[in-house]
Amino acid sequence: TAEVRPGHPLVRRQVLFASFSAIALLKPHVAGLAAEEVSLEDRVAALLTAGDTRAVEGLIPELEALGGSQKLLSEGPGSYEVPWLGGWDVSVVGGDAALIGVPEAPRKVSLNGQQVRLEILSNRQYVFGPVSATEDLERAACSREVCDGKGVARDGSTSFESVYEVKPDGGTLVAAPSPPARILLARSGSIIKLDDFLYRMEFRQPARMYLLPATAHADSDANVDIRELPTDAGVVLSPVVAMVQRFSYLSESLWISRSANDGKIITILRRCDARAFAPPAGRPDLTAPCSD
Repeated sequence: TAEVRPGHPLVRRQVLFASFSAIALLKPHVAGLAAEEVSLEDRVAALLTAGDTRAVEGLIPELEALGGSQKLLSEGPGSYEVPWLGGWDVSVVGGDAALIGVPEAPRKVSLNGQQVRLEILSNRQYVFGPVSATEDLERAACSREVCDGKGVARDGSTSFESVYEVKPDGGTLVAAPSPPARILLARSGSIIKLDDFLYRMEFRQPARMYLLPATAHADSDANVDIRELPTDAGVVLSPVVAMVQRFSYLSESLWISRSANDGKIITILRRCDARAFAPPAGRPDLTAPCSD
């Protein structure tokens, strides 16, 4: 028989199997927890839709105490261990969304020679998985901080997309885009799954701005024509971001994390069927249906 040493992968597997066996003996209790989680998740979703972030913040500790049905999968290193591939609606509580890499819209945008203002419609994060699974594990084994550059992953494993509706700035649009359009801000970066429920995100490139048809809906069809706007259309605020976050709750439909240094920045992500309008170049669209 093979020798099994402390820290050996077999030890972790045996512990997990033992844990699953113990959970199997507590089916009624686990079912009750699942029902409680679903109820809390529904309340969080309703409050976020209503814009009541203060009430949401009060419910987060209750969810974190339960952990979520998928949290154990986020314990170890390696991005493919975590069921996070796809699209997520993003909300940030207790901090500025720009601190986690979400691009901020410029105060003024010039369209058809007119200054317009933008009204946010959606913030979404897409997780495409590591560019290289081998590199992902090597960097994850490094540390939670950058060490000799090995903690920096190649760009393209994740992205943020923010969609804004175009509004007149103090008047009516004399020459509105035809057909009516929206503005898309897209920013790609890297995400590395570390040990101990941690992950690291980096966004070093600025966001890019696109003109998006108002009829486009990422929930149903991302195969639409988008046109990149020139940099002088508006100044997109895209500070370089490098942040370590910790999973505090993870289920099939809800992902909550906190900033690892102080826990004050809380990111709430809700699973959605949306597809990226502008995925990182050269990356397969893992959010696409199998039929595509």
